[in-house]
Amino acid sequence: MGASVIIADDEPLARERLRRLLRVETDYQLVGEATDGPGAVRLLREQKPQIAILDIRLPGLDAFDVLKSISGEPPPAVIFVTGFSDRALDAFHAGAVDYLLKPFDSVRLRSALDRARQRRPGAVQTAELEPPAPSVSAGRIALRSGGRWVILDHDDLEFITAANTRCDATLRNGSQLKIQESLGELMERLPPDRFVRVSRFTAVHLDAVRSVSPKSHGDQSLQLRSGSRVTLSRTHRVTVLERLKQR
Repeated sequence: MGASVIIADDEPLARERLRRLLRVETDYQLVGEATDGPGAVRLLREQKPQIAILDIRLPGLDAFDVLKSISGEPPPAVIFVTGFSDRALDAFHAGAVDYLLKPFDSVRLRSALDRARQRRPGAVQTAELEPPAPSVSAGRIALRSGGRWVILDHDDLEFITAANTRCDATLRNGSQLKIQESLGELMERLPPDRFVRVSRFTAVHLDAVRSVSPKSHGDQSLQLRSGSRVTLSRTHRVTVLERLKQR
């Protein structure tokens, strides 16, 4: 028997599509459906599924409140599905196994299910599964963090600091993400008209810069919109100041 799965989505067509995709997945068994948040809570408590596919914007209780309602009980591996990317960071912090943007195809769903099966309680862990990068619209970027993909608007990123072969991203709300790629790799995927290196180890979103003040030895200090400060090194000063004048 395959891993037990429940789905919760208030859209009939979305549930029907998930139902159809799951029928061909012999490693998984659909054991229930819910159309709202309270129904999802009841289903989770009654069926105790190994995997839950939850639409984020459920009536009555959203998916985050659903998970809070069953705190203290053995949790399923959770896959969030949504038509919006604005809750990706929240989903990451809630411990989601994956975050699927509608519309997704059978290959993307299978990848999420396989990942969830490895993460479900009591699962025998094998090699870590790496989900494919989700497709994102213009103005957004998918970042690998903590073994999952986090989708952010470019404007959510304030500055990025290199940490060996990885980097730390600081967001405009002050929170941080540890990104599983180097600063150089990340800069290749960010728009060059909006992001610039200000030192060997740091890059900033140009629109986040609020003021520039002198430091010692030719370096300067950039104050960002969040109140954070980063150093503009002497070797990057001319380029960065010219770019700021063009904003």
